[in-house]
Amino acid sequence: MTKKTLSYPKNICRLLEIHTYKRPHNTPTVTEFVDKLLLKPYQHLDPYTLHETLPDGTQRQPLCVVIATDPASKTMFSAHVDTVHHSHGKQVLAYDHDMGLLHKAQDPLVKDNECLGADDGAGIWLMLEMIDANVPGVYYFFYGEERGGIGSSILAKQQPLLLKTFERAVAFDRKGTQDVITHQGWERCCSDKFAVALAESLNMQGQHLSMRPDDGGIFTDTANFIDDIPECTNISIGYEGAHTSGESLDVEYLVRLRAAVISCDWD
Repeated sequence: MTKKTLSYPKNICRLLEIHTYKRPHNTPTVTEFVDKLLLKPYQHLDPYTLHETLPDGTQRQPLCVVIATDPASKTMFSAHVDTVHHSHGKQVLAYDHDMGLLHKAQDPLVKDNECLGADDGAGIWLMLEMIDANVPGVYYFFYGEERGGIGSSILAKQQPLLLKTFERAVAFDRKGTQDVITHQGWERCCSDKFAVALAESLNMQGQHLSMRPDDGGIFTDTANFIDDIPECTNISIGYEGAHTSGESLDVEYLVRLRAAVISCDWD
């Protein structure tokens, strides 16, 4: 990032900072990112990490970081901390504040073919904004989604009773600017009634959104919870071209979505 980012609003600076991290699963950059952006800033909310538990009771790999604004909430919010970058470390961004578009800066002499990482940097940012606004819920930041949902799949196997305490699981990990997903991988993940109600609720917040149910979802972590949580979905967060060097993020849309999800009555 350039020094120009210092003149942006604080939350936009955080959005840019999140996207400077290249976070392939199980790399030191993921550990650094989680510690700096999730654990240390929210110590007052007692964040904790759930780990895989082996048969002998020992703990293995981390599955997710959990931050609760309301530990009794029936709503799980979900994003993932890993990206599909080939290398870990930092990257340079190109942000057009006037157009509201974020890209990865591309050196014409060095084509690394790496992505921006809005899948799922935008979802992480959105959830942190909701936490800061004290939106009631339990926020799960999963490891290894891009490797087949490692964290969420193990959690579903090892802690189904925990998952059954939730009535809805809402992921922020979908491309585009309109979708409330009803199917993932051609399997239903939430009812049409729920998707319609959620889309209408978001659209009513006065942010000029056009959310609507969509049955074309592929996969995100909430797909692993459909046996235990009645309503599981995934919401568009404004990126296009995920997993490619041409990936972009519609920041203007994401900011409007932020206002809507903060105002929405999730219960």
